[in-house]
Amino acid sequence: EAEIVRVDLAAPFLEVLAWGGDPLSFGWFEPPPREAAEAALVLLDRLGARAEGRLTPLGEQLRRLPLHPRLGRLLLSAASSGRAGLRAAAAACAIVSEGWRPPSSGQATPSDLLSAADRIALAPVSVRQVARDLERLALEYSASGGRAMDPEEVFLRAVLAAFPDRVARRRAVDSRRLLLQSGTGAELGRESGVAAEFLVAVELTQSAGSAEPVVRLASAIEKDWLVVDRHETSHWLDQDGVVRSAERSFYGALPLAERGRAPDSERATSLLVEALLARGLGRSARPRNQELGWRLRHAAIVLDLPVLLAQACAGRTSLPDIDFVDLLPQALARQLERAAPSELPLPSGRRARLSYREDGSVVAAVKLQELFGLAETPRIGPQAVPVTFELLAPNGRPVQTTRDLRSFWERTYPEVRKEFRGRYPRHPWPEDPWTAPPTHRAKPRGT
Repeated sequence: EAEIVRVDLAAPFLEVLAWGGDPLSFGWFEPPPREAAEAALVLLDRLGARAEGRLTPLGEQLRRLPLHPRLGRLLLSAASSGRAGLRAAAAACAIVSEGWRPPSSGQATPSDLLSAADRIALAPVSVRQVARDLERLALEYSASGGRAMDPEEVFLRAVLAAFPDRVARRRAVDSRRLLLQSGTGAELGRESGVAAEFLVAVELTQSAGSAEPVVRLASAIEKDWLVVDRHETSHWLDQDGVVRSAERSFYGALPLAERGRAPDSERATSLLVEALLARGLGRSARPRNQELGWRLRHAAIVLDLPVLLAQACAGRTSLPDIDFVDLLPQALARQLERAAPSELPLPSGRRARLSYREDGSVVAAVKLQELFGLAETPRIGPQAVPVTFELLAPNGRPVQTTRDLRSFWERTYPEVRKEFRGRYPRHPWPEDPWTAPPTHRAKPRGT
């Protein structure tokens, strides 16, 4: 496999930029993978080595250092804060670049890398010599004067400057599972002694026994050191039916802060409409809304429910308790009443409520005395569906269900009359229901 496919491209890309070239269009003997090339340029941008496609003064400094740009950024960041932390930074760069690791101490530490730098006396002579050379080289870039800074903080900030794309946050307190700023997961290795919530994953390796990469070297950072690079406003409907909103600040995929804010009117309306539509006119709807759906289907009327609900929810931030039938415009309500009336006039002069069912039937519960003389079953709607009558005894209980009144009067009524006339003598039970006057009243006492 060609070397350009295997190596880290940040350093050679620095050289191409220094020549005034574009690494993506450069005449490589064998061009690097596009994805790896773009990732290298993004890293150089984040390190401050490139801006608007050109090498920056910092990039020129990084190019002159005999280090990977990441480690050069660590060294220069420490040097820019004076000599505080510079020796530890030089030692850390030597340790990483030369691939030497001291035995893990197993003790808590703000930075595994800083702990390793503190024990550089255990390193081979060659590593110690590199550390001294880097420290001497970095003195050229060392700032003088200014506010004295804590050496440990200088070091930790320098590590962040070198690995801005490796920031991670613990998923839970005392957990070793991490969320990287890239949005992927990782696990903090047992050899790391860093206990901070936010940290920098200095060394990531893929372990055969773990589905996620393992962070072997970590360095703690403070959340306040991270510069927010994205804001995101979210809206949701809480369990009480109230629209809530919050603005969240992120560093990559890592949430840093959250504060409540007034919900956006359009987004609130959208959430309320979505929740009401979820209830809809189907099985999960409240009974009145459910029946409205069956009634509309019976009338062959297509309802633009989202538009009606949006009008009803406009300006609201909490879920309204509404019957959908109340949302219908007057013209549509009249059309519905004509095609699927809510009531049926009875021969007795009263009106019975019509109940529309999921199976397409239309039901009216009526005392049978109110239907005397009515031979033909009324039909409802464009499809002329016959009304299903639940014929009630004087006590309000059904005695018969029929969609054919003529057949009921001829065949079934005599048996019903025989059973109930003695039980309810104050109610009329004529032999001839065809000519008897319909009524909903009982006979006066004594008659």
